[in-house]
Amino acid sequence: MATNATYNLNRFSDAPSTPKVRVVRRDPNERTAEDRQFLVRLIFLSIALAVLCVYTVMSNMELTRIKAQITARSEELTELQSENIYMDYQIESLVSLQNAEAYARDELGLVKMGAAQIEYVNLEQENKIVTEEPPEYDRSALAFLSTILEMFSP
Repeated sequence: MATNATYNLNRFSDAPSTPKVRVVRRDPNERTAEDRQFLVRLIFLSIALAVLCVYTVMSNMELTRIKAQITARSEELTELQSENIYMDYQIESLVSLQNAEAYARDELGLVKMGAAQIEYVNLEQENKIVTEEPPEYDRSALAFLSTILEMFSP
């Protein structure tokens, strides 16, 4: 019995096998589900990017407006501080000793005391306080205690 057996020894060779390429032609007007999904994602990403751009522009506009307000308020604060310093100076000048003397002399008709009007007191003698009766602390303490006892008695 004779048999012919052939073996494919290409499996064991070192030469790379060439992949089989299959070319599928389709209608260019026909879109696959993958293409439609890609377009939907692209549209959503474009909308998100546009929203982020608009938000960034609006944030910068608001930031610029707030910075302008801060600058205006800082200028107003500086002006009010300088006005406060000026008012403090005016108050100090109105309350000075020379102004008080001028007001007393001109408006109220007062004059400074002369040397003849000054009277000195001699304190060479020792001052003593003399009372006729010694204070009665014991009676006042007893009266206080009796009042408290009367308050608590039935």
